[in-house]
Amino acid sequence: MAQKRIRWKNYNKIANDISEKNRQKFNELNITYKKIESDVKKINELQMSNLDLENKISNMKAISVKQNGEIFRLSNEPRSLKNRKRMIPRTVSMKNGKRFISAVQLSHPHLLQLSQPEEDRCVVLERQFVELKNETETIQVGMTELKTVN
Repeated sequence: MAQKRIRWKNYNKIANDISEKNRQKFNELNITYKKIESDVKKINELQMSNLDLENKISNMKAISVKQNGEIFRLSNEPRSLKNRKRMIPRTVSMKNGKRFISAVQLSHPHLLQLSQPEEDRCVVLERQFVELKNETETIQVGMTELKTVN
């Protein structure tokens, strides 16, 4: 009987040791599983972030292409304005009621200097629109006064 008790104690001790080792392994597996889940979540977040960044990059490239086109257009605009300036007459006469006003285009393409000889007055105007019906008719100019020189 004493041997049975010793064997039973040894059996229980071995069983408890095995159970404890199993619990430790189970806990280690749970910890590892939680780490894997956490890593998978981080990977998914990084993939989503990567997709967002790729979308932003593609949008920025599209904007860049559009702005490069705008820059190209604007860089060519001074040439076209210079060419247009050559086509507009330097001195024109406009009928304003009964008075005739002499208009001289200044160096800036949107400015006209008007002089009224009978009043001895000179006005610099910003041209907002010019309508040229034909060479023999009057040129109509919509203007805003910038400064008056006496």
